[in-house]
Amino acid sequence: MPKFAILFGTFNPIHYGHLAIANAAQEQYNLNKIFFVPSFKPPHRNDNPIEAKLRLEMVHLAIKDNPFFSILDIEIQRQGISYSIDSIHEINRLIDYPHQLYLIIGADNINKFSTWHNYKEILNLCKLLIAPRNDILIDYNLSRKHFIKWLRLQKLPQEIYQNIEPILLPSNNLSSSYIREKIKARQSIKYLVPEMVINFINDQKLYR
Repeated sequence: MPKFAILFGTFNPIHYGHLAIANAAQEQYNLNKIFFVPSFKPPHRNDNPIEAKLRLEMVHLAIKDNPFFSILDIEIQRQGISYSIDSIHEINRLIDYPHQLYLIIGADNINKFSTWHNYKEILNLCKLLIAPRNDILIDYNLSRKHFIKWLRLQKLPQEIYQNIEPILLPSNNLSSSYIREKIKARQSIKYLVPEMVINFINDQKLYR
């Protein structure tokens, strides 16, 4: 059965951390495709991202050379608040044949997952793939047994434990907010963001 994964985000801007997580997930779980879905207005974020069409173009530039990566603008087209469950239903309609769907989220969001809109329905439709984020210690050399031990310490609702797997790669603290701060301070973001995205940011004078 074909396997697809979804990576939601503002991608404000997209960076190598996003790409490393997606690449590791694809390799570890033999995914046929990973859909990058830029949010129009995420419900759990208070910051104001730049215009959606600019973020969409940066994602396109960053992933266009990877055949396992694809971009969907369904949340931008829909506008309004971007609830993940609505997009998951829409993606299932787009893939009109049997398939397994995965949802990639950062380990720093796992304790908030039960606050997501219709999170139990999400669990019925997707298996969760958890990526290391912001010093959350899911190290690349740990086994799934160690991951489950770490997960139990989070005291999550029982239904989450039954539908979750790790993405095993080194944790890093790279974030879009850090990159925006460096741009504002006129510091280099080379080696943090794909070159084509850096050129786009500079051409459009973004995050100044």
